[in-house]
Amino acid sequence: MKKSADKRTLAPVDVAQRYTIKEAVSYLRISHASIYKEINAHRLRVIKNGKRTFVPGSEIARLSRLEDAATVPVAAEKSAPVKPEIKESTAYRLLDSRIHHALMKDIARQQALWDVIQKFDGKLQHITNLVEKLGQNESRREIRVVEVATPPQFLRLKEVMARVGLRVTTIYRYVGLGAFPRPRKFGRSSRWVTAEVNDWIAKRTAGVPLETDEVSNSVSG
Repeated sequence: MKKSADKRTLAPVDVAQRYTIKEAVSYLRISHASIYKEINAHRLRVIKNGKRTFVPGSEIARLSRLEDAATVPVAAEKSAPVKPEIKESTAYRLLDSRIHHALMKDIARQQALWDVIQKFDGKLQHITNLVEKLGQNESRREIRVVEVATPPQFLRLKEVMARVGLRVTTIYRYVGLGAFPRPRKFGRSSRWVTAEVNDWIAKRTAGVPLETDEVSNSVSG
């Protein structure tokens, strides 16, 4: 297999981190073809994220240990017995296997959590767009209400009677005395200016009395 950059120049492998194929090639010191061969043979576990492929750091660490164990030169002579080394290696592999399974479960949980977060972000963006559209519709509706609520410039006699609560004869009597706004003639019909009628109502509401002098003079006369 082709060798890549010297692994000693790289940072230590983080078993909780995900690495790209290029980074995995640098750590394992093999070619791209060899690493894809390991993936297709299911000897190397990867994580798919869309169109991108990542290699868990635990997998890189596991393969690195296997490679280092295969390249360690055999000592010429050993005084220690072989059996204790075999027992230690077996226990180490069993512990490594348990750690590997625990890390795989943790990575699977992280991937599931990441998928949930992405779905939540999509729904949150959709709700935000709906709120913005509703806000725009509310502003347009308020403008229409203001336009419709604008009072007319002139009032008919029936509308004046409804506003001031007086009869026709009383209104025209007050007009003759100058105690009520005079109407404007539009052909055969009469119209009262809305602002003048509203001003008269405001004065009555504030307690301003009518011009009682003129009323009393007309009654005495």
